[in-house]
Amino acid sequence: MSAALALLSLGASVVPARAHPADMYAQSFALKLYPNEMQMVWQILPGPFLADAVWAAADLDQNGEVSEGEGLAWIAPFIDGLSVSVEGRGLPGDTARDLHWPAGVEVMRTGEDRIQFSLVFPVPQDAPDPLVLA
Repeated sequence: MSAALALLSLGASVVPARAHPADMYAQSFALKLYPNEMQMVWQILPGPFLADAVWAAADLDQNGEVSEGEGLAWIAPFIDGLSVSVEGRGLPGDTARDLHWPAGVEVMRTGEDRIQFSLVFPVPQDAPDPLVLA
């Protein structure tokens, strides 16, 4: 019995997880505020170790190019996981606009080009001034 507990405790030890910077996504957001709407410009740059896998996952027909439809399908889970609120009220989501997908996996791998798109959210007419964004 004590041998079984010892084995269980060995298996339950905590091992820190680590990731190499080249095996991560770099993301940036720019928020542009207008009187009646907010525009968020979202950039995603897969690390060099991920670029080929991202390209293969997005290139659904495997023709070596990522079409706008394929790119939109690839970014959809990122958008689905996003919530934006003003003064504690959620804003309706938007579909991606102005999608830019790198011309080739090589420029994505080297960081010369990245995935970029915009989302626009209407600001409620009865929102107070100044706004509190969350």
